[in-house]
Amino acid sequence: EYDKSVSVRPARSVSAGEKAKIKCEEGRTALRKHAYAEAELLFGQATYFYPSVAEYHYYYGLALFRQNKAKAAEKAIARALKLEPFNATYLAELGFVFAQLGFPARAKGLFEKALKISPDHERAAEGVAGMKSP
Repeated sequence: EYDKSVSVRPARSVSAGEKAKIKCEEGRTALRKHAYAEAELLFGQATYFYPSVAEYHYYYGLALFRQNKAKAAEKAIARALKLEPFNATYLAELGFVFAQLGFPARAKGLFEKALKISPDHERAAEGVAGMKSP
């Protein structure tokens, strides 16, 4: 009886960082499947477990934006930009959020800033092209 109790090992504990990484991967899978509500939940959990990773906030904002929750998406992507202020992808996506919120000048400024950082950024170029008047 004693030998059996000693040989049973406790389950390996998972760190908050590992939990966040797992949730992020699951969230990315959900995004690819267009399961935006599920992705929102998973990325929200990732940001809870490890809030200092900009990528988690960005994807959380992306999942929100795909569900037409632009105000919440703006806050999430802004948190990502606080952590990585020169990320062209984050800037471009925030530009699309501001465009949807009805702030075209702010959106255009974000697209242009993204293009200064990364001149070949497709999403930012798409945003600038969409801002031009007919």
